[in-house]
Amino acid sequence: MSTSPALLAYEVYAQTGEQGCFVFAASHEAAITQGAAELDIAVDTIECALRMPEFDRYAPGPVPLAALLEQGCEFVCPTCGQTISSGARDKKGQPLQPVISGDEVYCCAAHAPAAQA
Repeated sequence: MSTSPALLAYEVYAQTGEQGCFVFAASHEAAITQGAAELDIAVDTIECALRMPEFDRYAPGPVPLAALLEQGCEFVCPTCGQTISSGARDKKGQPLQPVISGDEVYCCAAHAPAAQA
């Protein structure tokens, strides 16, 4: 009786510094293939697929935005364009208090959809 291989988390990039994606795959090669499909690019343009064992527990996905933020991923507030990351501060030097709503991360509660209604 064979068991299917466990899904492992990978962060896949076309080029360093460009937008990447997180995928869950049984192997490095499968992660590259899945990442290329998700990014809508050719497999041979993938520069790297990094193992992200801290996200394995979220298989088959997606990784919660709060976990990505905690791990250091950057987001952009869709309301004002403020870069949001763990430890980020506003223009006055105050720590940001990000709000997650749906599939978006906002820099503060005032910019989240509930506050805009």
